[in-house]
Amino acid sequence: MKYAIFLMVLTVTSANADNELTVDAVINHFDHQMSNQLERIHQNPLIKSKADLEHYSKSEYPEFPLNKLKGKNRKLFIESLTFNEKGLTGFNIQILQHLEKNQVYQILKLFGIGTFTDNVFGSDLSEKGYGGDDTGTVEGDFLKGYYCAFRASCSEHPQSACTKKC
Repeated sequence: MKYAIFLMVLTVTSANADNELTVDAVINHFDHQMSNQLERIHQNPLIKSKADLEHYSKSEYPEFPLNKLKGKNRKLFIESLTFNEKGLTGFNIQILQHLEKNQVYQILKLFGIGTFTDNVFGSDLSEKGYGGDDTGTVEGDFLKGYYCAFRASCSEHPQSACTKKC
């Protein structure tokens, strides 16, 4: 990590025409790098399949996001996760509503949908443009109150969320 920061500072320094290191230049460079990294995480989630889930759910590291879920809730949440070749297709949303917002973000980020944390806590997603009609239309990364029954078909289920990868 120290080496990466040193290289970042060195890069910013050499990029500066006057060879002067400015705080703004370092901050801008760091912000740009972090933005790129977050975009890559969103595009390439850590857990994309049941096999990934099996591997990472064995983690005993206390700070690992799935370990914020305890006992029966952890088991139920993991059992509720559904996947296809595109990634996460559905999950039990009700279990996440008992966690703190930051914890939910960390969990959803594992699956590439961390940016939709606020939707977990909304009582009516249709107000925010994430509601669906009778055909199961999804407007966003997931549709609250539906689950992925099979490819391209979100079916009603009050405790679940169906993702756009269904």
